[in-house]
Amino acid sequence: MKVKQRKNETKIVIVEDDHHYRENLATTINRHPGYTCSSFYNADGFIEFLKNGGEVDILLLDIRLTGMSGLEAIAPILDLREELKILILTIYDDNPSIAWAMRAGVRGYLLKSSTEEEIIEHIERVKLGHIIYSVDVSRKILKESVNEHNKYKLSAKEIEVLQLIAKGHPNDKIANKLFITRSTVETHIHHIFEKMRVHNRAEAVAKALKDGLVD
Repeated sequence: MKVKQRKNETKIVIVEDDHHYRENLATTINRHPGYTCSSFYNADGFIEFLKNGGEVDILLLDIRLTGMSGLEAIAPILDLREELKILILTIYDDNPSIAWAMRAGVRGYLLKSSTEEEIIEHIERVKLGHIIYSVDVSRKILKESVNEHNKYKLSAKEIEVLQLIAKGHPNDKIANKLFITRSTVETHIHHIFEKMRVHNRAEAVAKALKDGLVD
């Protein structure tokens, strides 16, 4: 799909092998003032477009494509156009794909379950220089980050309690903030001390700071 370029518009390109999804999204983007959108069926065609001097500001790139995958295409694309802002748009939310894309230098990772309005909003933010991820992807990244540092196997609630301890909150205030009883807070603290092999709050906070569990 090729669209006539209008002056001063942000140039969007979609690389997506699902014809129906590709055309519908391109039509949606072209309806928005300030944007013009064209598309390619595969990464090879888009790379050839870049080699021939094609202009693009933001690339919406699927992962599963005919021929070269979207993830494999990131490096050669950025070799040709280092400043290009790449936004992954895919159905895949597995950790290896997200990690590969992040390491490769994409500016965002969205799932196709995102609404058209959300996609447009994310394009706007990427245009302004932000690095963005859809809500579901952000949750997976956060969970992975917590798991990476959580060598003590603390539960989610225990981490919440530990974070409030680090802020200096007494047990009563922790109970109020988490909508649990004081005795439940004390039980969580007992488990935290056991798992972290510490004897008091100060030791727990010191270890948590060292291991990245609290800020």
